[in-house]
Amino acid sequence: MDKTIYLDLNKVNLYGWEKKKSDLVIDSIVRGIEADDNFEDPVLVYRIDENTYQLTLEENYYGEIDCGHRRAVGHYIANKPLKCVIVGHLPALSKKVRDQDVFNIKDTILEDDDKMPFFDQYTFVKKVDPKYR
Repeated sequence: MDKTIYLDLNKVNLYGWEKKKSDLVIDSIVRGIEADDNFEDPVLVYRIDENTYQLTLEENYYGEIDCGHRRAVGHYIANKPLKCVIVGHLPALSKKVRDQDVFNIKDTILEDDDKMPFFDQYTFVKKVDPKYR
């Protein structure tokens, strides 16, 4: 059974595998959090122990794979708890996901959007989800 929790990312460790995020995208999320925008979908996590969680590759409620890195970083910066659903328990932290090393969300690097690989991240997410600020 799924369990909804609110993680205070200043008190617990949340691990993911996307090391760099767009500064403009994260700024947009932080502004949304500070404006009390409603982030309906919780971030899906595995519980490792009472102080350690890991993002999942599970589908969200719409059948999309949304790992939650952006929201986690935004909530950490905004110092607001992150709404999550525990979807299972892992006996230990995974060392790699998708062949990428796992690291603490607190160590995410914010990179200039125009230097992000492949395309303009902010324009892309704004087109996909016009709710971005």
